[in-house]
Amino acid sequence: MGILGWIIVGGLMGALAKLIMPGNDPGGIIVTILIGIVGGLLGGWIGSVAR
Repeated sequence: MGILGWIIVGGLMGALAKLIMPGNDPGGIIVTILIGIVGGLLGGWIGSVAR
């Protein structure tokens, strides 16, 4: 899938998480999307190493 795919999927999952669980967190949607991107990159890297 590649790094770009991991970033896109992570960003979409971060946005989806914010839609499912809205609230007053200090970072807002941008931080939530960034956390999703980091999670997507980490998960993609772990998945590629584990193969």
